[in-house]
Amino acid sequence: MKPHSHPRKFRKLNILSGVGLAVVVFAAAAPASAQAPAEGGAEANSAVKYNRKSGKVRTKDTLDTKFKEEKERQEKETKRRVDMMEGAEFAKKRAAVAQEIADTQIEQLKRLLNATDKSHPDYPDLLYRLSDHFLEKKAYFETQSGALYDPIFQAEEAKQKGKADQLKAKQAKFEAQSKAASEQAVKLYKALVTDPSLSKYKRLDEALYFYAFELGQLKREQEMKDAYIRLIQDYPNSQYIPNAYLSFADYYFGQSKIGDALQLYEKVITFKDSPVYAYALYKMAWCHLNPVGTADPRYDLSLDFFVKTITATLEGRAGSEANARQLRRDARRDLVRAFVMAGKPSKAWEFFQKVGDGPKEDENMSRKMMELLAVQYFGQGMYTESTYTYHKLQELFPDDPQTCEWQGRVVINALATDNKEVQWTETARLGEYWDKFKNGSQKEAVKRKCRDETLDTMKQMATVWHDEAEKTKNEATYTLAEKAYEGFLKTFPKDKDSYEIQMYYAELLWARASSLIGDKKTKPDGLTKFRRAHDEFVKVLEINPEGKFTQDAAYAQMLAMKNALEYDETGGQAKSCKTNAEGLCVYKEKRRRRRPRPTRTPRAIRASRTRSPSTPRTRRR
Repeated sequence: MKPHSHPRKFRKLNILSGVGLAVVVFAAAAPASAQAPAEGGAEANSAVKYNRKSGKVRTKDTLDTKFKEEKERQEKETKRRVDMMEGAEFAKKRAAVAQEIADTQIEQLKRLLNATDKSHPDYPDLLYRLSDHFLEKKAYFETQSGALYDPIFQAEEAKQKGKADQLKAKQAKFEAQSKAASEQAVKLYKALVTDPSLSKYKRLDEALYFYAFELGQLKREQEMKDAYIRLIQDYPNSQYIPNAYLSFADYYFGQSKIGDALQLYEKVITFKDSPVYAYALYKMAWCHLNPVGTADPRYDLSLDFFVKTITATLEGRAGSEANARQLRRDARRDLVRAFVMAGKPSKAWEFFQKVGDGPKEDENMSRKMMELLAVQYFGQGMYTESTYTYHKLQELFPDDPQTCEWQGRVVINALATDNKEVQWTETARLGEYWDKFKNGSQKEAVKRKCRDETLDTMKQMATVWHDEAEKTKNEATYTLAEKAYEGFLKTFPKDKDSYEIQMYYAELLWARASSLIGDKKTKPDGLTKFRRAHDEFVKVLEINPEGKFTQDAAYAQMLAMKNALEYDETGGQAKSCKTNAEGLCVYKEKRRRRRPRPTRTPRAIRASRTRSPSTPRTRRR
C-alpha cells in the first residue's frame, strides 16, 4: 500500500457502510505506518477484535477551580468595607467645601478673631464659626479619602500592587490632613467650652456636643466621656442629648462593646422626635445581627429592627430626606443578611416587595434584594437555597439580560454538590440561554459573557468527566461525559477547540464500546457505540483533513466499523490476529522444521576413499 503525502478532503464524506470502503478511506488518509498513540492512553481490551490504544484526554481546567474562584471572590466581597451610614453624618452642619475656599474663610476669621476683644459679645461666636470651618475642611479630606476605597479594592483585585500602594499612600495623606483639621477644631472648641467667661454663650451646648464628638473621632476617650457627661448633666433639655447618647453608643460599637452600645441606642430611641431616631434603630439591628462574640446573634430581632428603620424613615424621623433615602437603602440592603437566617426562600419575594420598594419608583430595591439574597445564601454554603432564588428571579424576569449570568451562578451552586446529573441539567439550561442570547437584542458585552461562561463550563465538564470515567470505569460518568460532549459540539460547532473536543468525543465512544462488547447482555450496545465512534472519528477528518489527529482518526474509524460489523477476516475460523498499520489481520503460520542432515566428518570421508573393492557379496547387498 502506497503512503500519501497529502490527505484528501473529507468534506463530503458520508458514513462508511462497509469495511472495504473504510480501508479505502484509510488508504487515502494515512501513511502505511499508523501514528503512535499518546502515552498514558487506555489499555487495549482483549474482548475487542480489532483494537488500538486510544489517546488520553487532556482536561480543560477543573470544575473545582471554577467553584473555588467564585467562593474566594465572595469571601473577598464579604470582607470589603460595608458602606453604611454613620453617626458622623448627623454631626455635620455643612457640606464639605473645597480646601482653597475653607482656607480663605479660615484666614479671614483668624484675622477678625485676633482683632476682637474676648469681652466682645461676638467673640464666642467667632470661635464657634472658626472651628466650624475647620470641620468643613476636615469633611473635604474625608470625602477625598473615602473616594479611594473602591479604586484600592479594584487595584488589589487586579493584582496591581504598585497602583494599590500608591492609592493607599494618597489616602493616608488625606486621612492625616483630616485629622489635623479635626485637632484644630477641638482646640478652638475647648477654648470656647472651658472658659468661664464664655459660659453664657447661647450655643454652648452645641459647641460642647461637637467638641465631644471630635474628641471621640480622635480616640481621646476619657476627654470625650467627660464632655458628653457634662452636656447631659448641664443641658438636660438640649436638642443634642439624643446625639450625645448616639455618639457614645457609636463609640462603643466601634470598640466592639456591643452590649454597652445597645443600651445607649435604646436610650436614643426614647427621643422619638429626634433626627437620629431612625439611625439608632438601624444600629440596633446591626447589634443583634453581629454581636461580635458578646452574645448570640438574634436574626429575628435584627430583621425586625431593619424593618422598623425603613418605617421610621418613611415617617420623617431621619433628620432630612437625604438621610432618609440613604438609611432606607442601607437598611434594605443589610436586612437581607438577617433574612438568610430568619426567613424562607419561598417567602422572600413577597416580603421584599413589601419592605423593599418605594416611596418613589427609583428607590425600588425588591429585585436587587433577591439578587443579594442569592449571593448571601452562596456565601453561607446554602447552595440549594441560592439556586431556588436564582430560579425565582428567572421566573419573575424571563427576558432580563442577567438571566444567563444567574444561570451561570446556578451551575456553580450545582458544582458544590456531588450530583453530576444536576450539574449537567443546569449546564444544559445554560446552553439554552446562550442559544436564546446569541441572536437576541442584548448588549455585546452581555452576550460575550454568556457565551464564555457556557463554553468554558461545557468544555470543562466533558473533559473532566471523561478523564474521571477512564479512571473509574463508571458507566454513569461515561454517560454524562457523552452528554457534555454532545452539548458542546451542538452549541459551539465552530469553536477553536471543537476539533480537539470532537476527537475526545470519538475516543470516549470507542472506550464505552470496548467496555460493553465483552458482555453478551451489553454487546448490542457496544456494537452500536462502535458504529457511532466510527461516525465521530469521520467528523474529526471532516473538520480538519490535515490536522494532528488525521492518521489516528482515519485508522480508528476503520477499526470501529470493523468492530461494529463484527467483520471476520478468517473466513469463519475465528482465528485471533493482530492488525498491521493498514488494519489488516496478520497471522503467524506454523512451519515444519526440517531435521538437519548429519554432517559427514573428514574421517568418514577418508574411510570411504580407502575402502577395498567390492566383492560379489557386497554388491549383492
